[in-house]
Amino acid sequence: MRTIARVTTVAVAGLAVASAVGLSGSQADESGPAPIDRSPVVERFTVNTPFEGGVFHYVDVGKPDIGPGDMFTVTGLPVRSEKTGERIGVLDALETVLSGRHDGTVRQELTFRFHGGTVVVAGNLRHTDKPIRLPVVGGTEDYLGITGQLREVREDPQREVSITRLILVH
Repeated sequence: MRTIARVTTVAVAGLAVASAVGLSGSQADESGPAPIDRSPVVERFTVNTPFEGGVFHYVDVGKPDIGPGDMFTVTGLPVRSEKTGERIGVLDALETVLSGRHDGTVRQELTFRFHGGTVVVAGNLRHTDKPIRLPVVGGTEDYLGITGQLREVREDPQREVSITRLILVH
């Protein structure tokens, strides 16, 4: 079980720095209202997820051992603020193995469930990528229309957590 948890949290732990493209507001003439500031808002925060926690499953679809098509799932993995240690949400994730090359080339689909909505991260990665990064592809409620990136910062084996940086652009 620990291997499955580590594979998933290592992959989850990976991803980062967003580039923001500004939206231009409409120009007002002297008699009209002032232009609306539509500059993107960028939020950066660092979170940690434990090596174990939540409910993990491994689905082996081919030959015994890890190979293409196999899946790792986790639901309810605690997400904590690295700064305060406070639990700020949970993570549900699916990792599908695409290839054994590069210590595993995989498809990641992650849903962070925070108070106020969800943030979805998805993409393909190689476990040898340094740092591991994935794009934020959307969200719900307060996070509707969100973009950004998630980047692995490091693993902390002493605390048994993976530390990631989440950058959200509204």
